[in-house]
Amino acid sequence: MHSFNLPTLLALIGLLLGLAASPASAFDDSAVTLFGHPSWFKQSFYDLRDDLDDARQGGKRGVALFFTTQGCAYCRRMLQTTFADPQFIGRMRAAFDVIGLEMFDDSEITDWQGGILRIKQFAVREGAQFSPTLIFYDTDGRRLLRLVGYYPARQLHLALDYLAEPAGSAQGFRAWLRQRRQAERVAEANTDNTAKDAGFTPPPYPLDRSQRAAQQPLLVIFSAHDCPACSEFRKQVLGDPAVGQALREFSLVRLDARDNTTSLVTPGGNVTTPAAWYDELDLARLPALVWFDEQGDTILQTDALVLKARFTNALGYVKDRAHARGWTFQRYARTQSLQRLNERNVTADDPADAYSH
Repeated sequence: MHSFNLPTLLALIGLLLGLAASPASAFDDSAVTLFGHPSWFKQSFYDLRDDLDDARQGGKRGVALFFTTQGCAYCRRMLQTTFADPQFIGRMRAAFDVIGLEMFDDSEITDWQGGILRIKQFAVREGAQFSPTLIFYDTDGRRLLRLVGYYPARQLHLALDYLAEPAGSAQGFRAWLRQRRQAERVAEANTDNTAKDAGFTPPPYPLDRSQRAAQQPLLVIFSAHDCPACSEFRKQVLGDPAVGQALREFSLVRLDARDNTTSLVTPGGNVTTPAAWYDELDLARLPALVWFDEQGDTILQTDALVLKARFTNALGYVKDRAHARGWTFQRYARTQSLQRLNERNVTADDPADAYSH
Protein backbone atom coordinates (compact mmCIF):
# COMPACT_ATOMS: atom_id res chain seq x y z
CA MET A 1 0.00 0.00 0.00
CA HIS A 2 1.38 3.39 -1.02
CA SER A 3 1.60 6.22 1.47
CA PHE A 4 1.51 9.90 0.55
CA ASN A 5 2.52 12.93 2.55
CA LEU A 6 0.11 15.87 2.57
CA PRO A 7 1.79 18.02 -0.13
CA THR A 8 1.97 15.05 -2.48
CA LEU A 9 -1.66 14.17 -1.80
CA LEU A 10 -2.77 17.74 -2.46
CA ALA A 11 -0.77 17.85 -5.67
CA LEU A 12 -2.35 14.59 -6.82
CA ILE A 13 -5.83 15.87 -6.06
CA GLY A 14 -5.06 19.07 -7.95
CA LEU A 15 -3.83 17.11 -10.95
CA LEU A 16 -6.96 14.97 -11.05
CA LEU A 17 -9.20 17.99 -10.68
CA GLY A 18 -7.27 19.82 -13.39
CA LEU A 19 -7.69 16.91 -15.78
CA ALA A 20 -11.42 16.89 -15.12
CA ALA A 21 -11.81 20.62 -15.57
CA SER A 22 -13.24 21.97 -18.80
CA PRO A 23 -12.24 25.31 -20.42
CA ALA A 24 -15.52 26.79 -19.22
CA SER A 25 -14.45 26.19 -15.64
CA ALA A 26 -11.18 28.11 -15.99
CA PHE A 27 -12.63 31.06 -14.06
CA ASP A 28 -15.08 29.12 -11.91
CA ASP A 29 -14.36 29.81 -8.24
CA SER A 30 -16.97 27.27 -7.24
CA ALA A 31 -14.56 24.52 -8.29
CA VAL A 32 -11.80 23.43 -5.91
CA THR A 33 -8.49 24.43 -7.48
CA LEU A 34 -5.11 23.62 -6.01
CA PHE A 35 -1.85 25.03 -7.34
CA GLY A 36 1.67 26.00 -6.49
CA HIS A 37 3.73 29.02 -7.43
CA PRO A 38 6.11 28.91 -10.40
CA SER A 39 9.66 27.76 -9.81
CA TRP A 40 11.01 31.11 -10.97
CA PHE A 41 9.36 32.91 -8.04
CA LYS A 42 11.83 33.91 -5.34
CA GLN A 43 11.99 31.57 -2.38
CA SER A 44 11.47 33.84 0.60
CA PHE A 45 12.10 33.15 4.29
CA TYR A 46 9.39 35.73 5.02
CA ASP A 47 11.78 38.48 6.07
CA LEU A 48 10.98 41.21 3.57
CA ARG A 49 13.97 43.28 4.64
CA ASP A 50 16.26 40.51 3.36
CA ASP A 51 14.19 40.24 0.19
CA LEU A 52 14.62 43.95 -0.45
CA ASP A 53 18.37 43.66 0.12
CA ASP A 54 18.54 40.82 -2.40
CA ALA A 55 16.61 42.84 -4.96
CA ARG A 56 18.80 45.88 -4.38
CA GLN A 57 22.00 43.88 -4.75
CA GLY A 58 20.61 42.22 -7.86
CA GLY A 59 20.01 45.58 -9.50
CA LYS A 60 16.23 45.07 -9.47
CA ARG A 61 13.61 47.79 -9.25
CA GLY A 62 12.14 46.11 -6.18
CA VAL A 63 9.93 43.26 -5.03
CA ALA A 64 6.50 42.12 -6.19
CA LEU A 65 4.19 40.19 -3.88
CA PHE A 66 1.62 37.92 -5.48
CA PHE A 67 -1.19 37.15 -3.02
CA THR A 68 -3.27 34.09 -3.86
CA THR A 69 -5.37 31.53 -2.05
CA GLN A 70 -6.16 27.91 -2.72
CA GLY A 71 -9.57 27.54 -4.33
CA CYS A 72 -9.12 30.74 -6.39
CA ALA A 73 -9.65 29.85 -10.05
CA TYR A 74 -8.54 33.32 -11.15
CA CYS A 75 -5.25 32.86 -9.32
CA ARG A 76 -4.70 29.49 -10.92
CA ARG A 77 -5.55 30.79 -14.37
CA MET A 78 -3.22 33.77 -13.99
CA LEU A 79 -0.41 31.45 -12.94
CA GLN A 80 -1.09 29.16 -15.90
CA THR A 81 -1.24 31.93 -18.48
CA THR A 82 0.24 35.30 -17.50
CA PHE A 83 3.00 33.96 -15.28
CA ALA A 84 3.82 31.29 -17.85
CA ASP A 85 4.32 33.76 -20.70
CA PRO A 86 8.07 33.70 -21.56
CA GLN A 87 8.28 37.33 -22.61
CA PHE A 88 6.51 38.53 -19.49
CA ILE A 89 8.63 36.28 -17.27
CA GLY A 90 11.77 37.77 -18.76
CA ARG A 91 10.65 41.35 -18.20
CA MET A 92 9.32 40.66 -14.73
CA ARG A 93 12.41 38.85 -13.49
CA ALA A 94 14.66 41.58 -14.86
CA ALA A 95 12.86 44.26 -12.84
CA PHE A 96 11.41 42.57 -9.74
CA ASP A 97 11.85 39.59 -7.48
CA VAL A 98 8.41 37.97 -7.28
CA ILE A 99 7.28 36.32 -4.05
CA GLY A 100 4.12 34.25 -3.76
CA LEU A 101 2.06 34.51 -0.56
CA GLU A 102 -1.06 32.66 0.59
CA MET A 103 -3.29 35.41 1.90
CA PHE A 104 -4.80 33.24 4.66
CA ASP A 105 -1.47 31.87 5.84
CA ASP A 106 -0.95 31.94 9.61
CA SER A 107 2.82 31.97 9.22
CA GLU A 108 4.67 34.99 10.54
CA ILE A 109 6.31 37.51 8.23
CA THR A 110 8.69 40.36 8.97
CA ASP A 111 7.67 43.50 7.13
CA TRP A 112 9.79 46.24 5.60
CA GLN A 113 10.28 48.03 8.90
CA GLY A 114 11.02 44.88 10.93
CA GLY A 115 7.55 44.45 12.37
CA ILE A 116 6.36 40.85 12.80
CA LEU A 117 2.79 39.82 12.02
CA ARG A 118 0.92 36.94 10.41
CA ILE A 119 0.78 36.82 6.62
CA LYS A 120 -3.03 36.97 6.69
CA GLN A 121 -2.82 40.18 8.73
CA PHE A 122 -0.13 41.57 6.46
CA ALA A 123 -2.33 40.83 3.43
CA VAL A 124 -5.22 42.83 4.90
CA ARG A 125 -2.93 45.69 5.82
CA GLU A 126 -1.52 45.83 2.28
CA GLY A 127 -4.97 45.81 0.71
CA ALA A 128 -4.83 42.23 -0.60
CA GLN A 129 -8.38 41.28 0.33
CA PHE A 130 -9.30 39.83 -3.05
CA SER A 131 -7.38 37.16 -4.87
CA PRO A 132 -5.28 37.42 -6.83
CA THR A 133 -3.58 40.67 -5.83
CA LEU A 134 -0.21 41.71 -7.20
CA ILE A 135 1.64 44.51 -5.40
CA PHE A 136 4.89 46.12 -6.53
CA TYR A 137 7.32 47.73 -4.07
CA ASP A 138 10.54 49.63 -4.63
CA THR A 139 13.76 48.70 -2.84
CA ASP A 140 12.80 50.91 0.12
CA GLY A 141 9.52 49.07 0.62
CA ARG A 142 7.39 51.87 -0.82
CA ARG A 143 4.34 50.63 -2.66
CA LEU A 144 4.49 51.44 -6.35
CA LEU A 145 1.38 49.76 -7.69
CA ARG A 146 -1.37 47.39 -6.57
CA LEU A 147 -3.33 45.35 -9.09
CA VAL A 148 -6.38 43.43 -7.90
CA GLY A 149 -7.79 40.55 -9.91
CA TYR A 150 -6.82 38.58 -13.00
CA TYR A 151 -4.55 40.35 -15.47
CA PRO A 152 -3.46 38.88 -18.80
CA ALA A 153 0.15 39.27 -19.87
CA ARG A 154 -0.56 42.16 -22.25
CA GLN A 155 -1.98 44.25 -19.40
CA LEU A 156 0.89 43.45 -17.08
CA HIS A 157 3.28 44.50 -19.82
CA LEU A 158 1.59 47.90 -19.61
CA ALA A 159 2.07 47.88 -15.85
CA LEU A 160 5.78 47.23 -16.34
CA ASP A 161 5.91 50.05 -18.89
CA TYR A 162 4.30 52.34 -16.34
CA LEU A 163 6.71 51.31 -13.58
CA ALA A 164 9.67 51.83 -15.91
CA GLU A 165 8.77 55.49 -16.46
CA PRO A 166 10.29 57.76 -13.80
CA ALA A 167 7.29 60.10 -13.83
CA GLY A 168 4.72 57.35 -14.20
CA SER A 169 3.92 56.74 -10.56
CA ALA A 170 3.36 60.45 -9.96
CA GLN A 171 0.04 60.39 -11.81
CA GLY A 172 -1.26 56.95 -10.88
CA PHE A 173 -1.48 53.87 -13.08
CA ARG A 174 -5.05 54.29 -14.25
CA ALA A 175 -4.58 57.94 -15.15
CA TRP A 176 -1.38 56.99 -16.97
CA LEU A 177 -3.19 54.15 -18.73
CA ARG A 178 -6.03 56.42 -19.85
CA GLN A 179 -3.51 58.94 -21.17
CA ARG A 180 -1.58 56.25 -23.00
CA ARG A 181 -4.68 54.74 -24.54
CA GLN A 182 -5.82 58.18 -25.65
CA ALA A 183 -2.42 58.78 -27.23
CA GLU A 184 -2.62 55.38 -28.94
CA ARG A 185 -6.08 56.19 -30.27
CA VAL A 186 -4.83 59.50 -31.62
CA ALA A 187 -1.77 57.81 -33.13
CA GLU A 188 -3.98 55.09 -34.58
CA ALA A 189 -6.40 57.63 -35.99
CA ASN A 190 -3.46 59.49 -37.50
CA THR A 191 -1.84 56.36 -38.89
CA ASP A 192 -3.34 57.29 -42.23
CA ASN A 193 -4.47 60.80 -41.46
CA THR A 194 -3.65 62.16 -44.88
CA ALA A 195 -5.58 65.30 -44.04
CA LYS A 196 -2.35 66.38 -42.32
CA ASP A 197 -0.19 65.58 -45.37
CA ALA A 198 0.47 67.57 -48.51
CA GLY A 199 -2.48 69.93 -48.11
CA PHE A 200 -5.30 67.44 -47.62
CA THR A 201 -8.50 69.26 -46.74
CA PRO A 202 -10.03 68.69 -43.28
CA PRO A 203 -13.82 68.45 -42.85
CA PRO A 204 -16.26 69.81 -43.85
CA TYR A 205 -15.24 68.60 -47.29
CA PRO A 206 -15.82 70.96 -50.27
CA LEU A 207 -16.54 68.20 -52.77
CA ASP A 208 -19.60 69.50 -54.61
CA ARG A 209 -18.72 70.68 -58.12
CA SER A 210 -22.17 70.28 -59.64
CA GLN A 211 -23.14 73.95 -59.24
CA ARG A 212 -19.79 75.60 -59.85
CA ALA A 213 -16.60 74.29 -61.40
CA ALA A 214 -13.52 74.19 -59.19
CA GLN A 215 -10.11 75.56 -60.07
CA GLN A 216 -8.26 72.28 -59.57
CA PRO A 217 -8.91 68.59 -60.17
CA LEU A 218 -9.81 66.58 -57.07
CA LEU A 219 -8.24 63.48 -55.55
CA VAL A 220 -10.24 61.53 -52.96
CA ILE A 221 -8.48 58.81 -50.97
CA PHE A 222 -10.59 56.25 -49.12
CA SER A 223 -8.72 54.61 -46.24
CA ALA A 224 -9.17 53.42 -42.66
CA HIS A 225 -7.21 53.95 -39.47
CA ASP A 226 -6.45 50.23 -39.01
CA CYS A 227 -5.44 49.60 -42.62
CA PRO A 228 -1.74 48.60 -42.88
CA ALA A 229 -1.73 49.11 -46.65
CA CYS A 230 -3.03 52.65 -46.12
CA SER A 231 -0.21 53.39 -43.70
CA GLU A 232 2.36 52.06 -46.15
CA PHE A 233 0.86 54.13 -48.96
CA ARG A 234 1.03 57.22 -46.80
CA LYS A 235 4.67 56.64 -45.91
CA GLN A 236 6.02 55.27 -49.17
CA VAL A 237 4.03 57.32 -51.68
CA LEU A 238 2.45 60.41 -50.12
CA GLY A 239 5.53 60.97 -48.00
CA ASP A 240 7.78 61.32 -51.05
CA PRO A 241 8.84 64.97 -51.56
CA ALA A 242 8.37 64.87 -55.34
CA VAL A 243 4.87 63.45 -54.90
CA GLY A 244 4.08 66.14 -52.36
CA GLN A 245 5.14 68.78 -54.84
CA ALA A 246 2.93 67.27 -57.56
CA LEU A 247 -0.06 67.09 -55.22
CA ARG A 248 -0.09 70.88 -54.94
CA GLU A 249 -1.89 70.90 -58.29
CA PHE A 250 -4.88 69.07 -56.76
CA SER A 251 -7.60 69.53 -54.19
CA LEU A 252 -7.09 66.66 -51.76
CA VAL A 253 -9.56 64.90 -49.48
CA ARG A 254 -9.18 61.79 -47.37
CA LEU A 255 -12.30 59.86 -46.26
CA ASP A 256 -12.82 57.02 -43.82
CA ALA A 257 -14.30 54.20 -45.88
CA ARG A 258 -16.09 52.91 -42.78
CA ASP A 259 -17.65 56.21 -41.76
CA ASN A 260 -21.41 55.84 -42.17
CA THR A 261 -22.39 58.88 -40.09
CA THR A 262 -20.65 61.89 -41.63
CA SER A 263 -22.79 63.59 -44.26
CA LEU A 264 -21.16 64.89 -47.42
CA VAL A 265 -22.08 66.05 -50.93
CA THR A 266 -20.26 64.23 -53.72
CA PRO A 267 -18.65 66.09 -56.65
CA GLY A 268 -21.77 65.21 -58.63
CA GLY A 269 -24.06 66.80 -56.03
CA ASN A 270 -25.43 63.72 -54.24
CA VAL A 271 -25.83 63.63 -50.46
CA THR A 272 -24.32 60.52 -48.89
CA THR A 273 -21.77 59.25 -46.36
CA PRO A 274 -18.17 58.16 -46.98
CA ALA A 275 -19.04 54.48 -46.41
CA ALA A 276 -22.08 54.59 -48.69
CA TRP A 277 -20.14 56.45 -51.38
CA TYR A 278 -17.31 53.92 -51.18
CA ASP A 279 -19.84 51.11 -51.77
CA GLU A 280 -21.55 53.03 -54.55
CA LEU A 281 -18.25 53.41 -56.37
CA ASP A 282 -17.93 49.61 -56.21
CA LEU A 283 -14.60 49.77 -54.41
CA ALA A 284 -13.47 46.76 -52.41
CA ARG A 285 -9.93 47.41 -51.15
CA LEU A 286 -8.02 50.09 -49.30
CA PRO A 287 -6.57 52.49 -49.99
CA ALA A 288 -8.81 53.44 -52.91
CA LEU A 289 -8.11 56.46 -55.10
CA VAL A 290 -10.61 58.46 -57.15
CA TRP A 291 -9.79 61.47 -59.32
CA PHE A 292 -12.37 64.01 -60.51
CA ASP A 293 -12.07 66.87 -62.95
CA GLU A 294 -13.01 70.49 -62.23
CA GLN A 295 -16.65 69.82 -63.14
CA GLY A 296 -16.97 66.81 -60.83
CA ASP A 297 -16.78 64.04 -63.44
CA THR A 298 -14.82 60.92 -62.56
CA ILE A 299 -11.53 60.66 -64.45
CA LEU A 300 -9.88 57.68 -62.88
CA GLN A 301 -10.41 55.34 -59.94
CA THR A 302 -8.58 52.33 -58.58
CA ASP A 303 -8.40 50.19 -55.47
CA ALA A 304 -5.46 48.13 -56.72
CA LEU A 305 -1.93 48.44 -55.39
CA VAL A 306 -0.49 51.83 -56.35
CA LEU A 307 3.17 52.57 -55.75
CA LYS A 308 5.09 55.76 -56.44
CA ALA A 309 5.61 55.36 -60.21
CA ARG A 310 2.00 54.52 -60.95
CA PHE A 311 0.71 57.22 -58.63
CA THR A 312 2.93 59.80 -60.30
CA ASN A 313 1.66 58.73 -63.71
CA ALA A 314 -1.93 58.98 -62.48
CA LEU A 315 -1.34 62.53 -61.26
CA GLY A 316 0.17 63.44 -64.61
CA TYR A 317 -2.66 61.77 -66.52
CA VAL A 318 -5.22 63.92 -64.71
CA LYS A 319 -3.19 67.14 -64.66
CA ASP A 320 -2.35 66.90 -68.38
CA ARG A 321 -6.00 66.18 -69.17
CA ALA A 322 -4.97 63.17 -71.24
CA HIS A 323 -8.45 61.73 -70.73
CA ALA A 324 -9.89 64.68 -72.66
CA ARG A 325 -7.80 63.60 -75.63
CA GLY A 326 -9.29 60.14 -75.47
CA TRP A 327 -6.19 58.53 -73.98
CA THR A 328 -6.46 55.68 -71.56
CA PHE A 329 -4.30 55.73 -68.46
CA GLN A 330 -2.27 52.80 -69.78
CA ARG A 331 -1.47 54.66 -72.99
CA TYR A 332 -0.42 57.72 -71.05
CA ALA A 333 1.77 55.72 -68.68
CA ARG A 334 3.46 53.90 -71.56
CA THR A 335 4.11 57.18 -73.35
CA GLN A 336 5.66 58.66 -70.23
CA SER A 337 7.87 55.64 -69.84
CA LEU A 338 9.09 55.80 -73.42
CA GLN A 339 9.72 59.51 -73.07
CA ARG A 340 11.89 58.94 -70.00
CA LEU A 341 13.83 56.28 -71.88
CA ASN A 342 14.46 58.65 -74.78
CA GLU A 343 15.54 61.44 -72.44
CA ARG A 344 18.15 59.17 -70.92
CA ASN A 345 19.23 57.89 -74.34
CA VAL A 346 18.49 54.39 -73.16
CA THR A 347 18.00 51.73 -75.79
CA ALA A 348 16.02 48.58 -75.34
CA ASP A 349 15.11 45.70 -77.61
CA ASP A 350 11.51 46.23 -76.64
CA PRO A 351 10.78 49.55 -74.92
CA ALA A 352 7.60 48.10 -73.53
CA ASP A 353 9.73 45.81 -71.36
CA ALA A 354 11.11 48.88 -69.62
CA TYR A 355 7.66 50.30 -69.02
CA SER A 356 7.05 50.70 -65.30
CA HIS A 357 3.74 51.74 -63.83
